[in-house]
Amino acid sequence: MMFSDRHVRWLASLDRPGTALDKYIESMQLHRFDVSRGFQRGPNLWVNFLAFDEYWRDSDEDNVVLFATERSEQDVVDLDRLSENLPDNVFIVLISRHYRRSPHEHIVVIGAAVDGDDEFDAKCGAHLARFVRLQPEGSPLNPLRGEFPRAVRSYGSLGDFTPSIDWRGVVSIEDEGIRYEFFSSLRSDSRLLIVIGQSALVRSRVGSLPVFQRWSWAEDIAHSSALVLNDPNLYLDEELNAGWWFGTRGRDTAAEMAGIVDTVRRELGLDRRQVVFYGGSAGGFASFHMASCLPGSLAVVDIPQIDMRKYHLRAEADRAAQVAFGVAGIDATPSDLLYRVDVTERFARQRCIPDHLYLQNVRDRTHVVDHYGYFVEKVVQLAHDHSWAYHRARVEMYSYWSLIRGGHFPLNRADTMQRITEFAHFEVAPGAPDRSGWI
Repeated sequence: MMFSDRHVRWLASLDRPGTALDKYIESMQLHRFDVSRGFQRGPNLWVNFLAFDEYWRDSDEDNVVLFATERSEQDVVDLDRLSENLPDNVFIVLISRHYRRSPHEHIVVIGAAVDGDDEFDAKCGAHLARFVRLQPEGSPLNPLRGEFPRAVRSYGSLGDFTPSIDWRGVVSIEDEGIRYEFFSSLRSDSRLLIVIGQSALVRSRVGSLPVFQRWSWAEDIAHSSALVLNDPNLYLDEELNAGWWFGTRGRDTAAEMAGIVDTVRRELGLDRRQVVFYGGSAGGFASFHMASCLPGSLAVVDIPQIDMRKYHLRAEADRAAQVAFGVAGIDATPSDLLYRVDVTERFARQRCIPDHLYLQNVRDRTHVVDHYGYFVEKVVQLAHDHSWAYHRARVEMYSYWSLIRGGHFPLNRADTMQRITEFAHFEVAPGAPDRSGWI
């Protein structure tokens, strides 16, 4: 079953560059495990294997699986010759349009007898995904996820909430019609508190609320605690895919959630500088808002929306505004509530631009042009006009394309947690003001 009994650390494609295997490796963000760029590839699979063998010959690394395809009669591979030259830690998965039998236990042949090239490409992607899914839990390609903790602690108001240290479970706070729910994993030895925001959902697929995306990431950084959030606005409309933490006319839920985070921070004995709000897309939007409401904290955002009036999925933005404010659509947001739908208006209201790491996929054109570009323009203007707008920022542009989601998808788990760790621990420049005590 595609070597599901072995821990595989590396993979590579033996096909020529740019074919379906490369595209699906990119779509699945498997680049951390892909060694295809370490050797020269051309149109001939055997020559590609020899190039790999030379590249890998003196390696004593963990197991590597090579993927290859047979699309036509001209692509038929001499499996006997391959099997005679396989090192002990190298395995091959061959996806073929022809019926083949494997001559060696290190070679798996998968039949994909389809007519069209597009359908064959899709089969290649499905088998690559299946290979990853079948890797043993805890292996590099399939990190431990564990079982979601089912414990729940409920509170009747925001004032009643008391953080539970060295406990993992769901916290539910029902406060005058607003339901705050978050997964809590707090450790007494924490040096960092990570608050993970929620991206848009597809309500027809998720079943019941709450939904705690990326909850299993909470254990990835040593000596850290985590809160994983569910947007309370989702409870206001059963068809809402994202609420962007707009709140209601009378309730600023992003600010109130920042207050909850501050309560947790104090209980853990951390400075505000040790709090990181992270989110992708809608979660990035909310992370900026909450970090601005908790001066001194940090924000790590990936492909975020900035001004919801510029959001290309207008029906989603309109519905969120209708539910939150009772208006006809996002453009009808009252002027005194614009700070709820525009990150830069929030910065101006709170008089705080949080230090941040802004991650942006350059192949997500609408977010680059409509949101990132707008963000830079507005933040530069704020910094020019106001002394309070001083902040530190890093911007990282990356380039990934998904065959399913296009360019609008955030970095994967490992890449994200690495960047959070590095950004949260950067040294403050000499002479830079200490913002941890700001209120």
